[in-house]
Amino acid sequence: MKYLITLLVFTSVSAAYAEDGFRHHQYKTGEVIRYSFEDSDTIFSAVEKDGSVQAGELFRVQEIRIPVKIELISKGKELSRKLTVLPATRYRTASFDTLARTSFEPVTKLSTNVSEAFSYSYKDDTEALNNLQKIFEQVRKDEVGDFLFFKVMDMHQMQESMEKIPEGISPGQTRFYEGHERQGFGGKFIAAPGQLIYQGTETYNGVRAGYFKVVSLGHQFVVPSMNVYTNFTFTMHVALEGPRQGLLLFGEGQETATALKEIEKGKFLPQAIVQRQFSIRLEQ
Repeated sequence: MKYLITLLVFTSVSAAYAEDGFRHHQYKTGEVIRYSFEDSDTIFSAVEKDGSVQAGELFRVQEIRIPVKIELISKGKELSRKLTVLPATRYRTASFDTLARTSFEPVTKLSTNVSEAFSYSYKDDTEALNNLQKIFEQVRKDEVGDFLFFKVMDMHQMQESMEKIPEGISPGQTRFYEGHERQGFGGKFIAAPGQLIYQGTETYNGVRAGYFKVVSLGHQFVVPSMNVYTNFTFTMHVALEGPRQGLLLFGEGQETATALKEIEKGKFLPQAIVQRQFSIRLEQ
């Protein structure tokens, strides 16, 4: 009897874990998915103190709100995604003291390089990231367009992390992302290894969702005369059931970036520290 009870408990737990196992979304032609991405960058001067680089004076804030539409289209025998940056995209920048009095304005008003219906197609988020610099080549010719470019890149990176979640992973399990290098964005991005943790399940807006954490420290972005070092963490709620199964429902994270300027060959001085907060939400 004791053995039977143990077997029943083990079976029910195994079934629950199988039910909570991650499954990727099965995209279909004609499907339309809408996301809202928000980002706030707080920029500090950087100072050397007590043998370390620390944040100094807070001198600027940049914020952006980006609604996007992703349409699934057929290209021959392949399924492709078409992403449109919607005209409702808003941006603002100000000193910390004047931020509350500074309104968001349309990026199409602030930048002549961003069209009303800017769109591009890609197979998956890895392909989008590999081609993003070329796609945004004209957009990046002013500050607002350049900021938009880097935030769309962040959005794709979150989606790429979700796409790399192993099929069938269950609550309590962890996996490691390998480091990699990616050319482009005006330099070379050296991504450090990261850790994915399937923390458990939660209910998000009435949908049973897997709750994931990603931690990745020690990234480096090398551009002419400048090195940028970043650490970031973020969390993801991913649908485990229903028509949205496998889609990112909500994700949010923080990143700290330290910029060092090369003043002579091999010698760098700290220039700025950026504290970044970002989120992405699936629209109903």
